[in-house]
Amino acid sequence: MMPALRPLKPEDVEVLAEWEKKQRPYPWSKKNFLDTFHSDRHFILVWEVVMGPRGFVAIQKTDGEAYILNIMIDPLHQKKGWGTQLLKMALDWCRENQVKIVKLDVDAQNFPAINIYQKAGFRIDGARPNAYPRGETGYVMTKNLD
Repeated sequence: MMPALRPLKPEDVEVLAEWEKKQRPYPWSKKNFLDTFHSDRHFILVWEVVMGPRGFVAIQKTDGEAYILNIMIDPLHQKKGWGTQLLKMALDWCRENQVKIVKLDVDAQNFPAINIYQKAGFRIDGARPNAYPRGETGYVMTKNLD
């Protein structure tokens, strides 16, 4: 059976916020996750396996474009190729939802993530100096889904 994404459930929030807290310099809070329940443009999709969530992707969708706000694999399962699989599933979801262009931003020093995005067909469109709270530069990356 092909892996699939499902919408975020309230019971996921605690686990995903804990992953964020352990792994991210600027983690999403429980409130960030819960706020998506009240939005018709923001979607958090969870990749669930038998043992529970394997990863998630947060997407903002507007008028044929999508912006990947956040994407993460369970810290216990990172560095195994699952991020690439999750990104592929997210792009498939975008296609199924009539998205033509996908954008994201990434810390310019996050070379593993940049590599994954480029292998998936994203291109660097530009840099945003001071994109993050500690002054880090971010790259804006784009992929056309034609």
